[in-house]
Amino acid sequence: MKKKLNNPFEHFQVDSDCISCDMCEGIAPLHFKIIQDKQCAAVIKQPQTPSEFKVCEDAFTCCPVGAIQKSSLCQ
Repeated sequence: MKKKLNNPFEHFQVDSDCISCDMCEGIAPLHFKIIQDKQCAAVIKQPQTPSEFKVCEDAFTCCPVGAIQKSSLCQ
């Protein structure tokens, strides 16, 4: 079962299931970053344009552990 987003007004968030694989940062480096001291990814910029939503959606889809959460605002 997916966890609820901490802030439902954010389009994407990364939860504690993150394994720091770097997949999201590789796909959407303007939006995701691995935070070394926390050993997980974080959203550093929410998408604003259709192309930004597309790359964040690609990162969401490719996450091997499903740690990226997507708001219903994106549906």
